[in-house]
Amino acid sequence: DALPELEAPVLAAVAAVKPEGAPMPAFVAATQAGLAARRFGLPAAYTHAKAAAAHGGTSYHALQQRIAAAPLADDVRTHALALLAALARAEAGVHGTAVDAVHFHELGDWDSLLDVVAAGAIAARLAGAAWTSSPLPRGGGTVRAAHGLLPVPAPATCALLTGYRWHDD
Repeated sequence: DALPELEAPVLAAVAAVKPEGAPMPAFVAATQAGLAARRFGLPAAYTHAKAAAAHGGTSYHALQQRIAAAPLADDVRTHALALLAALARAEAGVHGTAVDAVHFHELGDWDSLLDVVAAGAIAARLAGAAWTSSPLPRGGGTVRAAHGLLPVPAPATCALLTGYRWHDD
């Protein structure tokens, strides 16, 4: 809602990397705690569980190549690849492997790829902006992932957020 002019560039960027047959994401009206908002994402009928059953994940190299080869603006590609590389470094660190050996399970799906490219498109359009963050909610509990039951936040998420302030939620 804050920057509606970003809708068209974000949709164009994610369309450039959309797998054949995958649904397009959309911006839809929603309410959150009684406040009007717009959400971005895939249709509710498209769930991660269905997509995960269709494949066993995707290598970092394959996702990197998909983004590199897509008809994206150079700045969008640069930001999306930088975000993907940060995720790959975090995964490599928690698995004790080389970045080139990283194989994404949950991130290998279309909904996560579109998030990386959409974030790259937004960062490119807001070049020069100052970014800040209030303390982040720590979360808790567990989540089932390809590697079994993991704590929340998951180890790779903790690695990505090293240095950020947290609050107990």
